[in-house]
Amino acid sequence: LFVLQIQIKDQQCAGGGGTGENDLRKYLLDDDDQGRDQRETRQNIADCGILYLYLQNKQISIDYLLGIPNHKEFLNSLQLQIKRHKDASFTILLVSLRNFKQVNDTYGQQNGDEFLKTVCNYLNNTVKPYQLYRYNGDEFAVLIPESDKETIIRLVKAIDGRFNQPWKSRDFRCMIGTVIA
Repeated sequence: LFVLQIQIKDQQCAGGGGTGENDLRKYLLDDDDQGRDQRETRQNIADCGILYLYLQNKQISIDYLLGIPNHKEFLNSLQLQIKRHKDASFTILLVSLRNFKQVNDTYGQQNGDEFLKTVCNYLNNTVKPYQLYRYNGDEFAVLIPESDKETIIRLVKAIDGRFNQPWKSRDFRCMIGTVIA
């Protein structure tokens, strides 16, 4: 089911019944008896609808706080990896922050969010060129296709080493452990 309602300047855009951008474009543009202005208006509305669908899809697959792909996108990528490379090996690295609830309880949720962003930035830079996903609230995942043992050991040591040091975020410092699986 497809429902779309967008305000474009003074024109109300509404469409329904299609299943995707091609159906939307056909629905909004499939009228040969229209005047030129009306066709242009419907083209603008169709383009707006396609952009809206794209943005909605991004909202579904990107974590709103951290700006990285979320659990659903991780599962989609994992499924795609298995489907495309049936015989290839890959590694999933899970990083779970231990006792993260204490950060929120002690410093407040807003500071906890900032702390998560700091950790996310570190992990994202460390695991490049691989993709970091927010697996769950305080858990992150990395899907590493065709990985070798040395790469995995290097990543685990770097992450483990960093979590053995205090973290500074805004005006507070804290130690937080991890479980890496």
